[in-house]
Amino acid sequence: MAGKTSTLYNHPGQVIIIELPENGSTGYVWQIESASEVLKIDSSYTPADAATRSPRPATAPEGPLIGGGGIRQFQVSAPSPGRRDLVLVHSRPWLVEEPLERREYDIVTEPAEPSI
Repeated sequence: MAGKTSTLYNHPGQVIIIELPENGSTGYVWQIESASEVLKIDSSYTPADAATRSPRPATAPEGPLIGGGGIRQFQVSAPSPGRRDLVLVHSRPWLVEEPLERREYDIVTEPAEPSI
């Protein structure tokens, strides 16, 4: 499935946060398909009950809910001005198949504004 390109703006060293829903228990996870080499990218996952702070059923055990989804967060930054590409795919990493979803980003890092 082709994705629509989203343009995101930042300044050198400023972090852009991209949050996407994910449920790894289905086998589908968000991963980097391609990225400009200069981008610094970190990733983390937060289970749904912690991400949404939704009330837990009284009978639910402590810890993340089994089979529950959550939020995959990518923290993206660049050290210098320029335009870079980032493509994320929602797929099963062990299978060679078309991803369930593709997100394409145009990361535009603008020069830092001079301080007065």
